[in-house]
Amino acid sequence: MLEKAKDLDDVFNLFWPVPLTKDERDFYENLTAVRTGRSIEHHYSIFERIMKSKKRVNIFVIGHIGCGKTTELNMLQGMFELNSVPSFMIEAKNLDKNNFGFFDIILCIAEKILDYVGKNKIGIDSSVIKKFYESLYTQELSDIMQTSTKLDMYTETSLGTPNLLKSLLSFVAKLNAGLRLTTESGKKLRRTIEPSTQSVVQALNDLLNVVYKIEKKTPVIVIDDLEKCKQENVQKLLEDTLSSLTDMDAHFVMGIPRSADISLFQSSILEMIPLVKTHDMSTERLPNQKGINKIIELILRRAEEKLFEEEVLNEIIQKCGGNLRYTMQMVSESAFQAMLQGRETIDLATAKRALREFRNDIFDRVQSKYFRLVRELYDAPQRGKQDNERADLLYSGALFEYNGENGDRWVDLHPLLVDYLKDNPKVLDYARAT
Repeated sequence: MLEKAKDLDDVFNLFWPVPLTKDERDFYENLTAVRTGRSIEHHYSIFERIMKSKKRVNIFVIGHIGCGKTTELNMLQGMFELNSVPSFMIEAKNLDKNNFGFFDIILCIAEKILDYVGKNKIGIDSSVIKKFYESLYTQELSDIMQTSTKLDMYTETSLGTPNLLKSLLSFVAKLNAGLRLTTESGKKLRRTIEPSTQSVVQALNDLLNVVYKIEKKTPVIVIDDLEKCKQENVQKLLEDTLSSLTDMDAHFVMGIPRSADISLFQSSILEMIPLVKTHDMSTERLPNQKGINKIIELILRRAEEKLFEEEVLNEIIQKCGGNLRYTMQMVSESAFQAMLQGRETIDLATAKRALREFRNDIFDRVQSKYFRLVRELYDAPQRGKQDNERADLLYSGALFEYNGENGDRWVDLHPLLVDYLKDNPKVLDYARAT
């Protein structure tokens, strides 16, 4: 459990931008009203939809990197646990971020389910365990892994079902570890087992059905954090195997970066998590104090107000454009720079210096081929529409999307990028000349 920051050292460490866990609910702030106009928290809405549905549902939670998407999914996991709903969360840390596919995710889900069955002492017929093992096993695979697992799987009389389960879990864990290897053996392992995908999915559904029959609740599979993975792999996963993922015998929830092609999810439920609107759509980009104040409330849940001098929080929040990750990062960095000066509070000049350094990083994310679009958006925010250029800018963090008062989406440049262009007009001149 986190404790509220009492000094700048606490602020520096506590505000380093990581999502809240399900155990840090006390620091959670409901921002839905200033995001979308609704009052119901995103995770509560997803939870209720799943609980009330008599059929399996597929929900895609779509939002910017840094919008608070993972925090919402962590809160959702907490609700599942409180209500004894079997749920299995797969994150980027469970995968090889630069080389993964459908099979990797299937095996990660299987490992989570097998672990759940074992820890909860769920009765499972040995035939289900054997079927899953047989869906994977080949002699070539055994040779690559240098394992005698096949012998173990068929000595039921001496091992018993619990030990069969333990043996299978160990085998799947080794497979997952092997798939994350970048060596030639890892590549060979992948080539060997990927043809087994369909039979593994069928065996996985048998496991899910075992959990359902015992728990009397449909299991939930949650996948998140894919923005940390190589985007070519994420796009291929969505384009080639999305239907296979969503056809499993479970509710399915997946966090997706806003840069993804939304047309891929037409037959599913979309839970959009826009950024908190900190300015309006006018060419003057006037502050939206309602959104700014809500983020201030969030920050003051974590730190004493006396640590921030006048206008510091307003400045950081406005310049970070409602992106929570960037906001927390700049609060942490401002605290660090203030400590280096021997200060006990964050003053406005220090916060502005940290922001000014960060804006160079934001500008460096924009490739010159996008300068023409950047110039158009600099002149005025635009109604939301998506093409490859806008998708790339959204993923880079140089472009933000917001919800208007009537629910229509609109996009604008990162406020720090706007500031950079004001101070460096030659960039705009270059864009006009191309």
